[in-house]
Amino acid sequence: MKIALIQLNSIWQDIKTNIQQAENFIQQTEKADLYILPEMWATGFCTADAKDASLALHWMERIAKESLCAIAGSLPISKENGKFANRFYFVTPTCSSFYDKHHLFCIGGEDKEFEAGQERTIVHFGEFRFLLQICYDLRFPVFSRNANTDYDAIIYVACWPASRKLALDSLLIARAIENQCYVICVNRTGKEKTLRYDGGSCIISPEGKRLLDLGCSPNIQTTDISIEELNSFRQKYPFLQDADAFQLF
Repeated sequence: MKIALIQLNSIWQDIKTNIQQAENFIQQTEKADLYILPEMWATGFCTADAKDASLALHWMERIAKESLCAIAGSLPISKENGKFANRFYFVTPTCSSFYDKHHLFCIGGEDKEFEAGQERTIVHFGEFRFLLQICYDLRFPVFSRNANTDYDAIIYVACWPASRKLALDSLLIARAIENQCYVICVNRTGKEKTLRYDGGSCIISPEGKRLLDLGCSPNIQTTDISIEELNSFRQKYPFLQDADAFQLF
């Protein structure tokens, strides 16, 4: 499967400009099976001043149908109860799946306006099963545990600041090794209020090796991941068979 990572410098609350940025990147690269955008890619990481980004979801649905591909990324979406969800959409030409961020970033006030999701979401697309996760979830390994080998790759979309880049890099490798899966991370770049983002979007192999690294500038890059190579690695080193077989979520 060909994966395209789209590393954006999201412009604060400018949904139309951010949509155009994303579309420009898609048009300038080779066709992929799955395009992935960062956390809250259409608005920036808005919390107290959250803005519903349903317009960006409609664009994702259009791109998936026109290009016969899947496209994924998180958006702030208003709910009927007045709260927002930090909602990770995985959109295909025929349907949409979503995951609401479980671990809300209290330091940034996300818990004040947003409502946490309570369930994990695993999406089947092509030959792969993808576990959807958002940014801060990365710090909580129990939530992503692959004890029953029920997924093949984790996708993390993020607004992870440059000041904590070492933690991001270290934890992504740990999640790949401990869960014997591909780990895909798409982080944003640029500046937002007092924070700087250095990107570092990447794909990590089940062995913990970097297969792709986008550096710190806005750009798009693609690479292939292989279900055959993953299954061969798991058969050669069946570590997950020795894990406690229970499901926490």
